[in-house]
Amino acid sequence: MLYSRFLIVSRESALRTIRRASGFFIWIPLIILGLSSFDFFDSWMHSNARAETSASSLETVAGLIAYMLGKFVSNDWVYILVLVNAIFLRRYRSRVSAMLFVLVSLYGVGLGLYMIWTMLLEHVSQHLFQLAISVTVISILCLLIGARALAAAVKLQREFMEHPATPASSVVGSP
Repeated sequence: MLYSRFLIVSRESALRTIRRASGFFIWIPLIILGLSSFDFFDSWMHSNARAETSASSLETVAGLIAYMLGKFVSNDWVYILVLVNAIFLRRYRSRVSAMLFVLVSLYGVGLGLYMIWTMLLEHVSQHLFQLAISVTVISILCLLIGARALAAAVKLQREFMEHPATPASSVVGSP
C-alpha cells in the first residue's frame, strides 16, 4: 500500500506532488526564520546599535531591518538556501532541486541518529534527547517528502522526453 501511495500515476499528480512538496519546503524555513527573528530582535534591543535615542522612527526601523538582515545572512544562511531551493523546485520542477532535499534530509537523519546514539552513551538531559528525536523524525518526514518530489520530477522529465512540445509551425491554424 505504501508503494502504491508513492507512485505518481499521471502528469497532474506529479505537478500536484511537486507543488505540495515545494510548499512544505517553503513554509519550513519561513517558520524557522520567523521564530529566530525574535532572538535577533532581543539582541538588537540590547546592542549598541540602538543606543542613539535621538534617531527618528524611520532611522530606527532602517537600523532594525539592516541588523536583522545581517543576522539572517550570517546565522541562518542554510534556511535561506533551502527557501531558494524550494522556489526553484516549484518554478522549474527540477530533479536536482528535489535531490538536494533528499541529500540534506539524509544528512539530517544521520545527524539525528548520531545525536541519539551519543546521548544514550553519555546519559544527557531529557530535553536534549527529545531534541535529537525531533531532529530525526522531522528529517525522516523531509526525506519522504523529498523522495516523493524527486519521483514526481523524474516522472515529469520522462514524460517530457517521450512527448516533446510541438513546434509552433506544426500547430493547426498557425501561418
